[in-house]
Amino acid sequence: MHQARASRGVAIAAASLLAVIVAACSAGGATPAPSPEPSASPSPDPSGEVGPASWWIDPAALPLDPATTVVPGILVERECASGRSPEGRVLPPEIEYGDDEIVITFQVTRPEGDQDCQGNPEFPLEIELAEPLGDRTLVDGFDGRDATDQPA
Repeated sequence: MHQARASRGVAIAAASLLAVIVAACSAGGATPAPSPEPSASPSPDPSGEVGPASWWIDPAALPLDPATTVVPGILVERECASGRSPEGRVLPPEIEYGDDEIVITFQVTRPEGDQDCQGNPEFPLEIELAEPLGDRTLVDGFDGRDATDQPA
């Protein structure tokens, strides 16, 4: 009987604590945490489902006309993918338009399961700009490299 009273006392204490927590959370006086400042390029995906990619302008398309709004490019996934193409896994690019440069950053959804690192194939793509290139430099957001140069 003594044990039953102790158990009931613990249950009442737990219910009281829960009520206090719920009341505190819904009080409305709490200040939400500030949103993080946007970064110049996407931060690594904490879920581990997305990885980086490098890109460069297809050399056959150079030089680009200042009126260009579609850039022929070549992309390479930067993480192990067992040599598979990123086709169907390339996410839309993040594009930042500046006065002197346009920074374009790609990410790729990682393939499921374990991958080996035998190198990844080049993948041709077209990048649609919202405004003409003008005299700006295109930059790979992965490494900050001028996109007329292929990554090392």
